[in-house]
Amino acid sequence: MLKGFGLTIFFLLGIFSIVHAQVATDSSFIHDQSKSILVVLDSVAKNNLRFKQTKGFRILLYNGNNRALAVKSKEQAYKEFPEAEITFQYISPNFKVKFGNYTSKIEAIQNLNELRAYFIEAILIPDLVILR
Repeated sequence: MLKGFGLTIFFLLGIFSIVHAQVATDSSFIHDQSKSILVVLDSVAKNNLRFKQTKGFRILLYNGNNRALAVKSKEQAYKEFPEAEITFQYISPNFKVKFGNYTSKIEAIQNLNELRAYFIEAILIPDLVILR
């Protein structure tokens, strides 16, 4: 009985030694891997600087096939908000007038509520926005 117990203890000590040695060598492996991960993340960050657009939001003021109404919506938006970025877009057969350039949905919703005083049917849409 004691002989079997001694062999079990010996076996467990052997496994513990192997695991401990593996953990000791893995720490340098982890350290080397963290350096390579930082290098990759740095190159990804530099690559992202090339892009001038990202996913964001705009407020759609007008969407329809009447050019005169689209131009009128754009002019009214410039009159009420002269500093705003307004995009006039024609994708056959529709004209679109989009307001703003938001990366934050919260900011877009705040401005949407202000714009609804002038444009009752204004809605928030996902869009590619220009980074500044």
